[in-house]
Amino acid sequence: MKIRINPLTPVMLIAVTITGNLKLYLLAYSVMALHETAHLIASICIGLKPESITFSPFGVHLRLRCKIINSVTDEIILYSSGPLVNALFALLALLLNLPELYRLNTALFVYILQ
Repeated sequence: MKIRINPLTPVMLIAVTITGNLKLYLLAYSVMALHETAHLIASICIGLKPESITFSPFGVHLRLRCKIINSVTDEIILYSSGPLVNALFALLALLLNLPELYRLNTALFVYILQ
C-alpha cells in the first residue's frame, strides 16, 4: 500500500500555523485519519486490498485496488466502520469532557450519514 501526500498539504500546515489554527486543524485531521483507518482495517478484514492512502490539505482518502465487495454483510462492514468509529469516539470524548473532539467526531458522523 502506498502512502501519498498531496504537495499542498505542507503548504496548508504552514498556513494554519501562521494563522494560529494548528491545534484545531491537527485535531480535525486526526479525526478524519481515524475514520479512514477504520475503513482500512475493515477492508483488510473482509479481504479487500488497499491501493493507497492519500493525505490532502482537506482530508484523508483511502483507495482500494478492487472495489468488488462479495456480500451485503461485507459492504455494511466496510461502509459503516468509519462512521461507527466516529460515533464511538464522540461518545468517549463526551465522557472524558473533550468538547472539541466530541464536536469534530459528531460532525463527521452526521456529515457521512447525509
